[in-house]
Amino acid sequence: MEMIDLRLNRLQTRLKELSSKLVPDLDAKATVIYARIMPLPLNGELRLKLEAEYTLISKELKLRSNEIIDIRHEIDNLELERTRRKI
Repeated sequence: MEMIDLRLNRLQTRLKELSSKLVPDLDAKATVIYARIMPLPLNGELRLKLEAEYTLISKELKLRSNEIIDIRHEIDNLELERTRRKI
């Protein structure tokens, strides 16, 4: 039971970190970069550089969002396991 509680605690801490800081920060960066990209000429050097940066941030944002989903699933499974063991 302690192992489950310890794992749940770690997952919940990571979930809070992702939800409250990492994902919002990445989303804000992506929004700012996107707003900077739009008025630039299509083949300009700065636009290409910003598009590359935007792509990297978007990929990281997707990874972190998927991590949140995976953590929520794991938390649900662990809570079910804990409930079963109590019975």
